[in-house]
Amino acid sequence: MWDSDEAKREQGWIKNRYSYCQSHMVYIGAMECGLFPPSCRLSGEYLSQNMLRGEGKQGGHINDPSKLRWAGFTLDVEVLWARGGVFSAPTAKMKATMECDSGYRDPVFDVDDDNACFPGPDDGTEKTIPGWRANNYASVPGSLTAL
Repeated sequence: MWDSDEAKREQGWIKNRYSYCQSHMVYIGAMECGLFPPSCRLSGEYLSQNMLRGEGKQGGHINDPSKLRWAGFTLDVEVLWARGGVFSAPTAKMKATMECDSGYRDPVFDVDDDNACFPGPDDGTEKTIPGWRANNYASVPGSLTAL
């Protein structure tokens, strides 16, 4: 079971070395600006509640056992509202991606830090807003080599 108060922190909640959870809200306001008269106004809003769950294991991923650690992440996006402006178009898209920002901490292990983390071949999911409402899950399998 995850701790909802801890999961709302910026860094999420790390239960142990193999379980992670983060809960956050995403708000995006769309602005329209004009030249005559020069002004800007809020034309649309997007709000979602997101839950990121991660799990890992010692040893490589089944597709690449040479890696030292493996982690997979599932993102649950609950679109609370998307209205007005660009957000009301049925073709409006939102993308969830995963980036690696990792480095080796062992000076004896001579590997370039650029190779310390690999997001895997499927580093993101892009769907229309109606698509996120219909299927609110995105899965990102990761392959981490950091020691």
